[in-house]
Amino acid sequence: MTTLAFDHCRNLLREADYDRHASLAFLAEKPGNAAAALYAFDAEIARIPLLVSEPAPGEIRMQWWREVATGERESGGNPVGECLRWAIEANQWPAAAFERYFDARIGDLYNDPMPDRVSFEGYAGDTVSSLLRLVAIAAGAGPGTPLDNACGHAGIGMAVARCLQAVATDRKRQRVMIPADILAATGLDAGTFLAETPDQRHFAAVEAFSAYGADHFSEARAAASNIDPVGRLALVSVAPSVRLVEKAMRNPQMVLSGNLHQSPLASFWRMWRASRSERSI
Repeated sequence: MTTLAFDHCRNLLREADYDRHASLAFLAEKPGNAAAALYAFDAEIARIPLLVSEPAPGEIRMQWWREVATGERESGGNPVGECLRWAIEANQWPAAAFERYFDARIGDLYNDPMPDRVSFEGYAGDTVSSLLRLVAIAAGAGPGTPLDNACGHAGIGMAVARCLQAVATDRKRQRVMIPADILAATGLDAGTFLAETPDQRHFAAVEAFSAYGADHFSEARAAASNIDPVGRLALVSVAPSVRLVEKAMRNPQMVLSGNLHQSPLASFWRMWRASRSERSI
């Protein structure tokens, strides 16, 4: 595997996902390369729904990537695909994790409402938590319940933060990722959340969704204190998302206007601070 291929992954991440790109600085070279490949792959998959106007072409693209990830086809010189295959083989990442990942990602093409929190946790677990766990394993973390719990809860919280950042864009795409049971508790459903001008019900739904994410971060912190240091370093990419959830709880209007952001410097500082903590989140 060439240095140029890994540089391509890192450069792609720098543009697509600064927090994950910056988190590579806290990992040793080999696990850092594995994380760069995995996160660049995820960035490629995440943008597929934005590149297609209907599900069928998106499914074809995802199927190509699924076959690359599971070793059913060659990457055809695609540097992200080549690096991903190296990372999978070098770290013995299970094919089942990628099968579940793609099964969950297919739903992104259809804009179906998220039925409830249980469904959201399944989606987040397969698309975010699983990647955190794979990176932790590449970094040398020992498998076990504390690691699974830390990655599981941290991934759900991180997925909440990412969905909050995308709320304004998703509303334009007629997509709702806030679980229906949270919407119902504030007097909304997917249709009214999308169709109506934001009011106190929308703000309450955002606050409740943010609090749900914060609860999972609290669970993740408790679990992270019981995993080894290299495993905790693999979780530093989560730290900026904690701050975003906190901001969303205080100012839901910021979420609905599409202004839930954090400066790169602030994100890196939070990751640096997390890297020196026994909780890493």
